Amino acid sequence: MRRGVLTVALLSAWLVNAAPAAAQSATEEKPWFASAGIGGAFGTLGSWEGSLENLSVEVMGGRSLNPWLAIVGEFGGALHTPPEKSEGIASLDFSNIAAAALARPADIHTNGLHWNANVWISPPVNVKYVAPYITAGYGGYTGSAVRETDFGLVHNNVETNPAFNVGGGILWPVYRFVSVRADYRYYSISNDADSKLSEFTLTLGVGGRR
Repeated sequence: MRRGVLTVALLSAWLVNAAPAAAQSATEEKPWFASAGIGGAFGTLGSWEGSLENLSVEVMGGRSLNPWLAIVGEFGGALHTPPEKSEGIASLDFSNIAAAALARPADIHTNGLHWNANVWISPPVNVKYVAPYITAGYGGYTGSAVRETDFGLVHNNVETNPAFNVGGGILWPVYRFVSVRADYRYYSISNDADSKLSEFTLTLGVGGRR
């Protein structure tokens, strides 16, 4: 993990120094950006089935250092995912609740939420219609297992741990500030299970970096 972080840091430093002065001055005019999106999640945590199953949400914002490099803060995750694909992000053991509640029929689902600071690199390549990027960073990952009984009782097991992430994707501007983003992310979570998650999200968002 240290080697990967060092590689990203060195590449980022090179990109900062390599950007032309004219391009940097243009970026400095509007350096800040933000976006919010909603869509579906696919991967370790399950396949999107519509409705609230594996719903993906995201909020991000940051500052462009030059046309190729940005520092980004991200918050988002996959909601209402199948418990059998929780990969240890939260305990599915609800034996500590009252026996009467435990005896009632119940549905269990999990949620995986992340927040992190990332380096966002947009390679200087000319690809028609889409803008590719790669990213890596560090932050936290919160997994929750939710048990809902037929009687309306809700129980939660919540666990938060540090997490490293790396990935990439493409941004497809659709109309003005509306865009579609296809993103792949690999999470390495420092919990007891040493969870490794691969998550692909397809979201429709407003705002974002151009």
